[in-house]
Amino acid sequence: MLSRLLQGMLGTVLLALAVAVPAECLQVEGNSVDEKSTRYGITTAEWTADVRNDCDAPYDANLTVMFKDVDGRVLHKAVQFVAIRGGNRENTSRRINIPEDQFQAIDTIEVATEERERPR
Repeated sequence: MLSRLLQGMLGTVLLALAVAVPAECLQVEGNSVDEKSTRYGITTAEWTADVRNDCDAPYDANLTVMFKDVDGRVLHKAVQFVAIRGGNRENTSRRINIPEDQFQAIDTIEVATEERERPR
């Protein structure tokens, strides 16, 4: 009786661990930012990227886009939601408004992906 209880508990723990492991199906490629206009010290720019789903299942994701300076300091953050069918690639974009001096200081763009499989 005790061994059945322990087996059941172990199975529950292993199932919880399996669910917690990220699938890592989505890849962000072709990351860029283009200035659209600057007025009164504020730059309007557009971030674009291709997002590829390497899995067969459809996925949703929140992309946190971080614009960083040469020292790695985050100058601006934007969040973009994407939904991608299995095996597909989608182009996504986000407009941002940022002080002109911070836009000029952008050195790198880093994207953190929080993905989840879509219910079927």
